[in-house]
This record gives sequence, C-alpha cells and structure tokens, in this order.
Amino acid sequence: MKNKIKLAVLVTSLFGLGACSVGDRVVRQGADAHLFAGNITVLDGQHVGLLEVTNGNVTLGKNTIYKRVDVTNGNIQIGALSQGGALSVTNGQIEILSNVEVSGDVIITNGTIIISEQSQINGTVETSTGDIIVKPAAQISGDLVFNKPGFISSQFENHTPTLKVGKDVKLKGKIHLYRPIKLELDDSINKELITIHY
Repeated sequence: MKNKIKLAVLVTSLFGLGACSVGDRVVRQGADAHLFAGNITVLDGQHVGLLEVTNGNVTLGKNTIYKRVDVTNGNIQIGALSQGGALSVTNGQIEILSNVEVSGDVIITNGTIIISEQSQINGTVETSTGDIIVKPAAQISGDLVFNKPGFISSQFENHTPTLKVGKDVKLKGKIHLYRPIKLELDDSINKELITIHY
C-alpha cells in the first residue's frame, strides 16, 4: 500500500513538472507566456497577453501592449511608450521606462520600483522593503504605499527604504507610510499628502 502511495505521488510530481515551461522565451504577437524558470522577452511593437514567470525576468521592448505581468522571483522592465495592466513582483525589481501607461496597480513585496519620466500609473504603487523612485513629470493616480515588512523580510533588510519623488510629479492619491523610510521629495510635492501609520 505504501509503495502505491509513493508511486502516485511520484507520478503526480512528474506530471506537474512536465506541465511547467523552463527556458527563455521570446513572445510573439497576441500570445500569453507562463514560465516556471527562465526569461520572457517581448520585442518592440508587439501586442501580447498575460506574462507570468516564477523564477526569471520579463523584459518588454518599446511601444508594446500587454495584458498583465506577474513575477515571483525576478525583475520586470517595461519599455518606453508601452501600455498595459497591473505589474506584480514578489522578490525583485520593477522598472517602468519613460512615457509608459499602466492601467492597474504596481506592487512589489520585496524590492524597488522605478517609474521614469512622464509615465502614468493608473493605480496604487506599493512596496515593503525596497525603494520607490518616481522621476520628473510622472503621474500616479493612486496611493504610494510603504507597507510594514513581514518578520522574515525584516531580518534580511540591510537599509532603510527611500521614497524619491522628482520635480512636477502629479500625485492624485496619498503617501501612506506603515514603516520608517527616507523621504527625498522635490519642493513641488505637497508634504500634506503624507500619512504616517506607525
């Protein structure tokens, strides 16, 4: 009986591994991509769907359109002049290049978010243990949030996160601080937007 159970577990595990995609992939027009391990690249000007990676990076070229990007351990880079939905990373970095429009939240659990010049985020921007850098003339319609890190994350944290907001950034929401951070705000930013929760 024990051998039958072990065999069933082994078969189930092998079937699960067989269903996973491993290796780098260049995504073509209209396609989704789901990788267990590897990197996803979208070339300039492509229109793609949902992009998901468990261990790896997602890089979109300029002037791309995408549905949504989710990464568990890795980085996201959205090329200039692109547009699409929410961005989510568990451990890594999100970099949004210039003149990008994101219709959704930009959330990272452990890592840094960089929003370049004249990009527009129609949602909340949120992190726990990394920095948030918003470059000049960007626009964020939702809140900027620094969450309190979990116990394990806090044990490995080696610096105090920074919120850096450049000149003429338009913040339509609030800045919610659930933990101590460093503030580097341009004089054009209204300090009354800051709410401290700790």
